[in-house]
Amino acid sequence: MKTGLGGCGSLPTDKRLARAASLLALWESVWRWMKPACRFCCWAYAVIGISGMLIVMYSAERVTLLAVANYAPPILWLIPCAGLIPLALVTRGYAMLPLVIIVMFWWFCFIGWEPSGVGREKGKKSDTLILMTYNRGQAQGHSLQPFLAAISPDLVALQDARGKPGYYRTHPAYGVYQEVRDEGEFVLLSQHPVMSQSRLTAAGFPSADQSDVLYGVRWEIDWNGHAIAFYSIHFPSPRRYLGHTGLRSLVPEVARWLGGAAADANAYWQWRKQLSQKLARLLQEETLPWIMAGDLNTPPRGAGYACLADVGVDLHKECGSGFGFTFPGDTRNPLAGGQPWMRLDYVFADSKFWQGKWLRPESDGRSQHRPLAAALHMRIAEKNESKNSR
Repeated sequence: MKTGLGGCGSLPTDKRLARAASLLALWESVWRWMKPACRFCCWAYAVIGISGMLIVMYSAERVTLLAVANYAPPILWLIPCAGLIPLALVTRGYAMLPLVIIVMFWWFCFIGWEPSGVGREKGKKSDTLILMTYNRGQAQGHSLQPFLAAISPDLVALQDARGKPGYYRTHPAYGVYQEVRDEGEFVLLSQHPVMSQSRLTAAGFPSADQSDVLYGVRWEIDWNGHAIAFYSIHFPSPRRYLGHTGLRSLVPEVARWLGGAAADANAYWQWRKQLSQKLARLLQEETLPWIMAGDLNTPPRGAGYACLADVGVDLHKECGSGFGFTFPGDTRNPLAGGQPWMRLDYVFADSKFWQGKWLRPESDGRSQHRPLAAALHMRIAEKNESKNSR
């Protein structure tokens, strides 16, 4: 009787054990498959992600698809990483290594974080020029005066400021600027004499308005007895070509590009590259110590940016810190954390004559573009040596 009861009682236990053993064997099989699959996914994501970022960095002006990727919030590149990190932590076996590699590449190379230790100097030295550049379009009531009071710039270059010169000439807060010059949408406030100014124009994009485009102004300024050339630049916005292009046209455009044919949108990006090349040639041929500042309407990637970086130093890379984002200042985009995600405003300088001391955008504000300020030290010895060698 006891034996029978014991036999009957052991039957379900044996089934449960067999079922548990079967599940354990299945889990072990899945685990053996999942570990290499996870590692493969992590390495594949790193290779594809870094390759994609490199293509955008060096070919952003080729087709609209790459341009869209260039202007999109950079955090989009790391979305797959959020799903792969938990799997990599579980599977281990160096699965985290490719994720660390792509995050570091994204951080330092793609979005340009600069671990600069250069800080602002207290006071203002006679051989240091301080300037501000600001695209005041869609300013939304933002006032420059607090930032001006904090940095006391010698020069203030304003873009998209058509119709505003009278305000800056008569407002007491700007009384320190003895010169207020304007040309089209460009306004310059200067504490130093302006000796001349000239327009910078280029042929318009053929499929749109073929009239010349005013993209900048060159001012010659007497700064503490030194003649310097100051360029204020505003490249046309690509918003029309970014916003009106859907997937139906993006995919065929890429196919045509890969096949060697030129598309209309492709021609637009090539025109923007040519505009950068035109400005780069002007700066390269400039005989005075030059500074170029303004809204280039392009992130620090692609062939257009590279043209300018070849002839001058981008002060963010020399003496900036962090990401230096200046646009869009009033974003509510959750993917960007409600903060700017692009660096569209720049200060470039001739490295033979100038050394950057510090550069920083205004830290807050509702304006579309955030004002950008920089301090530069003139290398007087190099300047005199260059004069004597001519």
